[in-house]
Amino acid sequence: MKYFIKKTVSMIITLLIVSFLMFLVFEIIPGDAAVSKLGTEATPEQVERYRESMGLNDPVPVRYARWLAGYLHGDFGTSTKYERPVAGLLSDKLTVTLFLAVESFFFFFFISIPLGVLVAKYSGKAFGRISHLLMQIIMAITSFFTGILLVFIFGITLKMFTPYRFVAPGDSFLGFLGCLFPAAVAIALPKIATVVRFLKQSVTSEERQDYVRTAYSKGASSNRVYFLHILKNAMIPVTTILGMILAEVMAGSIVIEQVFNLPGLGRFLVSSIGSRDFPVVSAIMLYMAAVVIIINNLVDILYHVVDPRIQND
Repeated sequence: MKYFIKKTVSMIITLLIVSFLMFLVFEIIPGDAAVSKLGTEATPEQVERYRESMGLNDPVPVRYARWLAGYLHGDFGTSTKYERPVAGLLSDKLTVTLFLAVESFFFFFFISIPLGVLVAKYSGKAFGRISHLLMQIIMAITSFFTGILLVFIFGITLKMFTPYRFVAPGDSFLGFLGCLFPAAVAIALPKIATVVRFLKQSVTSEERQDYVRTAYSKGASSNRVYFLHILKNAMIPVTTILGMILAEVMAGSIVIEQVFNLPGLGRFLVSSIGSRDFPVVSAIMLYMAAVVIIINNLVDILYHVVDPRIQND
């Protein structure tokens, strides 16, 4: 319990520091939200009136306190570009990003874990060598390039799916999941290769332990030893990698959403940065930062629960 409270307090402090730094960055970078909204032909008097009405002339600490208080109450402000509440603008786009993250994570998780064990089990045979070489190649290819290959080969050439077609979840939920699948594969493939390589090393290290020889001496089958005994202990260090990957996919994949023309948070972030729509950009950036910080802290807590030998540092 003491460890949990300590990690929770640390997470809250980190979130506050990140939120303030992010707010401060938008005060420092060149540009003016009032000019972006009114246009370059607006008179200085019009710009000044707009800044006054939006509270942009208040001191930075006052604006940060007001901004943070609004977030704590679920008010993310109003978009300066669309003049609509930010929460309403982000709801549909957040749905796309989250379902893409969940779909890619499940695809990657249920392939990488058993594949990693099999590669380690048959590391000295043809299957293990070929799999290891294939994983090396996949790791060297970015998700962006993988996405382009999937669109060209399976979309344009083989016509297994319609490139750049998006189906809203309200129209057809299965169609919505289907149009996310190629992007989920593009996100998952490099991560599968990473986890397979890391898990192979962990499994190989566990194979040398005494409990493995004891399990074999009791007549346990090879599959039982690998999947019930070795995997349980080999997964402890791999948990950190899984947490980092989950945080990455939950935070969104800006490039992949661009490649597959998905209306998620990534594409919306890019367009909002260009128009200096600070309320939208800050909401998305804070969401991404919060996801990474929260998941990393949850992984630390889970790691401590799974292996109590870890010190409460």
